[in-house]
Amino acid sequence: MKLKYSKKHPRVFSYKLKSGTLWGYRITYYDSFHKRRESQKRGFKTEMDAYRASLTEESQIAENETDLVKNKNVTVKQFATAYIKSHENLLKSSTVRSYHTAFNQHIFKLIGNEKLTSLNKTTYMSKLINPMVEQGYLRNTILNVHHRMMTIMNEAVDDGILKRNKLSHVKIPDTGKQEKRIMTKKELKQFNTQLEKEPILTQVIMYTLQQ
Repeated sequence: MKLKYSKKHPRVFSYKLKSGTLWGYRITYYDSFHKRRESQKRGFKTEMDAYRASLTEESQIAENETDLVKNKNVTVKQFATAYIKSHENLLKSSTVRSYHTAFNQHIFKLIGNEKLTSLNKTTYMSKLINPMVEQGYLRNTILNVHHRMMTIMNEAVDDGILKRNKLSHVKIPDTGKQEKRIMTKKELKQFNTQLEKEPILTQVIMYTLQQ
């Protein structure tokens, strides 16, 4: 694909597709470790759109926020997977399982391929929260997924990938809560049968709770 650079904006270029002419930009910079890097983005409809986007990126580089530029294409799934892996030894096993459930069953399927830096409230609500509501999930389940996502977003801010957490004030709809109920005699019998196979300490605790 042949690129034609703009005479007015040297870092901006145009290229032709069957559907028409599109614009992009390419910026060369040095990160905090003085390593030469290149950033580019395409798909802009006009030269001015590409130029304005390049100015935003150049501004971030000038402010030494090169991590924002370097990691702009990191997806939700990529960052969340790295976070869970790096924190497995710091979290309780039950917490790790909760993370895996929230991400594998919901987040990765619905917004896993979204770029972390581009994720906003509108996308978050329309692609994750609203579909969970429509599928009939209770509020507690949705809240658990949301809280796991908030941990990831806040961690991305701490790591310098995001300037701020754009999802911090998202409101979760009230879809009801799981009602507590007492086990039937049949269920209690099945429970006690299984309990007899458990360690003595577990049996003592559970039988005490049944009193």
